[in-house]
Amino acid sequence: MSRICENCQKSRLRGKQVTDAWGVSYRSNKHFGVNLRNATLTIGGVKKRIKVCAKCLKSLKASLVPVTL
Repeated sequence: MSRICENCQKSRLRGKQVTDAWGVSYRSNKHFGVNLRNATLTIGGVKKRIKVCAKCLKSLKASLVPVTL
């Protein structure tokens, strides 16, 4: 299985890794991975296990918890 969030389709990002050497600037390619978590959701009475990123998991948990004042 691929490392993609099933909720928002977020995948890995590509960037540069810059060294901190004095007077020299080396740049190499770096891939930033997604913070994926396994979550079990109940959709229509059926439990389904999906991979979601931490940001989506946080928003899903916030929408499922009832707020009482």
